[in-house]
Amino acid sequence: MTRIKKKIGILTSSRADYGILKDLILLLQKNKKVRTNVLITGSHLAKNFGYSIIDIKKDKIRNLSKIKSFVENTNKFSIIKSLSLSFVTFANYIKKNKLSLFLILGDRYELLPFCYTALLFKIPIIHIHGGEKTNFQLDDINRKLYSNMASYHFVSNSLHKKNVQKIIEKKDNVYNIGSLSLSNINKFKFSNIKELAKKYKINLRKKIIIVTFHPETIFYDRSYFGLKNLLLVLNEFRNFTIIFTGSNADENGIKFNELIKIFCKKNTNSYFFKNLGRQDYFSFLKIAHTVIGNSSSGIIEAPSISRKVINIGYRQNGRVRSKSVINVNYEKKNIKKALLYKMIKKKYKNPYYKENSVSKAASIIFKIINNTK
Repeated sequence: MTRIKKKIGILTSSRADYGILKDLILLLQKNKKVRTNVLITGSHLAKNFGYSIIDIKKDKIRNLSKIKSFVENTNKFSIIKSLSLSFVTFANYIKKNKLSLFLILGDRYELLPFCYTALLFKIPIIHIHGGEKTNFQLDDINRKLYSNMASYHFVSNSLHKKNVQKIIEKKDNVYNIGSLSLSNINKFKFSNIKELAKKYKINLRKKIIIVTFHPETIFYDRSYFGLKNLLLVLNEFRNFTIIFTGSNADENGIKFNELIKIFCKKNTNSYFFKNLGRQDYFSFLKIAHTVIGNSSSGIIEAPSISRKVINIGYRQNGRVRSKSVINVNYEKKNIKKALLYKMIKKKYKNPYYKENSVSKAASIIFKIINNTK
C-alpha cells in the first residue's frame, strides 16, 4: 500500500514574499516524504506588475498552482474583487487538494481570504514575520489578524517573539529564527557591475541610487506628497544613475508607478523596472551608493548588504531597524540632506539576522508536519 504524502501549501502573492520564501521552498521540495505545493496569486499574475510568475518558473520550483485574482488595477473596488475571487478559487483548490499545513508570510491584504479559508477548513497555519509593527498602516492590522489565525509563528527577533506571544495570549509555538531572506547572506553570490550593466543595458559607471517607494496604506495623500518631493530632489542628482523598482499592488500603486515612469522619461540617468528579482535586486543593493524609499526591504535586507540606507516617511514606523538606517520625513530639505550625508564606514548589527534561518525553519516544519493528521 502506497503511503499518501502529506501536503504543505505555501502561498506567494508578490515578488517581495517570494524572494524571502524561495530558499525555504527549494529546501522543502528536496524532502521526498512530503509534497510542497506552491500557490501563486496576486501581482505574480499581473502583467502591469511584472508578471513575476516567470521568475518562479525559472527557479525550477515544482508543484505550482495559480490561484487567479484580479489585480490589474489598484483602486478599492479592484482590490475587493481580488479578495472575493480568492475566497472562491482557494476553497475550490482545497476541495481537490487536502493540505496538512498552510504557510504564509507577512501582512499583505491578499493573504486574508487564504488565511480565513484555511481556518474554516481547519488547516493549521504557519505565519512568518509576525510581531512586527508598522503603526497606523493597514499592514499592521493585517499582521495581527494573521497571527491570531495562525497555529505556528516564525518571527525575526526576540522582541517580535514577545509581541506575538502577547497577541495570541500564549507562549507556545513561537519560534525566533530571524529573517529567512538573510539566511547565509554572507555566502550570497552577487552579480557584478559588468553583468548587471550588460543585462539591463544601462550605464553603471556613475554612483548608483536604488529607489523603492510604496503608497502608505491609510494616509495615501501624504505618501504621494513624499514621492513628489523625493523626485524633485533626485532631479538635482544628475551625476548619479538612479534605478527605481516598481511600487507594489497596494491601493494607488499603479498611480505611483506612472509618476515614476514620467520622471524616468524626462531624466536619461533614471530607469524604472517593474521587477528585478531577488538575485539582481540584491546585486544592485551591493553596488549602490545609496538605497532610499519606504520599503520593508530597506529596513530588513538592505542594512546587511548596502552601506547607506535612507527610510522616508511613516510607512515603516514602529519597525525595529539597524542603526545604519537614516530616517527622514517627507520634506524636501530633509531628503536632500540625508542623500548628501556621508556614512561612516563601519559594520552595524542587523536585528533581523540569524544564521541558517532557512534550515531552522525547515526543521521545525518537518516536526510539525509529522505531528499533523
